[in-house]
Amino acid sequence: MRFLRPGWLIELDCGLWAVDATQPLAAVLDPHDGQVRHVVTWPAVPPPQVHARPVVLGDGTSLWVQPHPGGPVVRIGLDGVAAAGWVGGPSHPLARQHLAACGPGAAWCATAAPEAEYVRRGEQPRTFLGYGQLQRVDAEGRVLTVAMDRGVQALRASPEGLLVAAVGDGHGLRRWDETQDRVSRDTRWYLLPWKLPWNQEPPQALTEDHALPRTFQPPPADDPSSLVSQDVPGHGPIARRGELEWFAEPSQQAPSGGRAWTRPLVSARDASGQVLASWDLADGWIETISASGSRLLLAVARRPRTWTSSAAQHPVDVIALDAADGSLTELLPAGSVDISEHCRPLRPRPLEADSYARQVLQEVQDRAGRLQQVGARDLEHRLEGSWPHTVLELTMSVLERSGVRLRRRVPLFDELGRILGPQYPDAHLVDQYQAHMLPPLSQARDGFLDV
Repeated sequence: MRFLRPGWLIELDCGLWAVDATQPLAAVLDPHDGQVRHVVTWPAVPPPQVHARPVVLGDGTSLWVQPHPGGPVVRIGLDGVAAAGWVGGPSHPLARQHLAACGPGAAWCATAAPEAEYVRRGEQPRTFLGYGQLQRVDAEGRVLTVAMDRGVQALRASPEGLLVAAVGDGHGLRRWDETQDRVSRDTRWYLLPWKLPWNQEPPQALTEDHALPRTFQPPPADDPSSLVSQDVPGHGPIARRGELEWFAEPSQQAPSGGRAWTRPLVSARDASGQVLASWDLADGWIETISASGSRLLLAVARRPRTWTSSAAQHPVDVIALDAADGSLTELLPAGSVDISEHCRPLRPRPLEADSYARQVLQEVQDRAGRLQQVGARDLEHRLEGSWPHTVLELTMSVLERSGVRLRRRVPLFDELGRILGPQYPDAHLVDQYQAHMLPPLSQARDGFLDV
């Protein structure tokens, strides 16, 4: 599997996936004959936020999709949505989780890279290394969190596991203007899991035990082919396969209608530079490519490069070029798949609803010791009701209200079925109990005193 570019073409073992990340649609293309074998939709994925491009990654067998930072992480298989994990929580942009890497059966998210840091001329930067956290979503949608004591710079998948680039302890200063310097932080590399397969349970925190030697330098990353040569002639090839090179340059034929459209001319050349075949792709812009043998697969957006309107108004063609016979095959013609019946409902059940509810319940159970320290006994936690009426119920006994059980019921979704976010009923109970603000026994009903 080779990841190409978010949202358009991803090679998996089952074939080539053509993905329109702005619409709930993906098609599996057979790599041998180029036929569309399956069209998969996931109608409940929420619309992406403004100016936030969805992230689509492939782990070799399925796709992982995150519509926007902090949004649900959804695993897509041949039969549609296979699992969804809730990675919400903090509302601050730097604390939102971003889908960044995936491996066999798991996807990894991380908080955003630290913002640029500046200090006044002659001053030293602060010792705070930033805020960082990782979250792993497994194949069933279960989410596990890994804490960090520093910010995350990047994540990279490797055969051994997950490489984590974090903010290092060292730094340098570079003059920025007349009054301030820009801080350049070192990079500290970690491997997670440490010498364990991808599906191994991760540790609760990233520590020095997972750090690689300070002299470690990661191998060069697979950089998707640059496609700038579509409008700038004379650049190098956009792809190489063996002795075959592929080029994309502006066509000498002007775009139709006098519009500011790109009109790429793609050519295949041998090792001596001889042109074996060439194709004028007409008005459009090449979004992504995938070279295999003598074939080149392309996703071509039929839109001006400079336009920013919805991709739904500018359909994408998926085509295959074959240097062996000079053929051009349209694999997924623009606008050929009718997705109107798969439009998202106005208020769908969140795909990550189960994952979110499980996490809230687990977090409350993990913090049970706080209530026990202030005198609570016989604590019970449970989820009750189905979406959108799911509530977290917490009950306990205390000496101050003997004969009844204190009960707190917290809704997990609002009246429209949307996720309300993190819930901390135990913390509120601790404060209420310590402040002696419990309701009187006269308000108890059926053995429960609601607080």
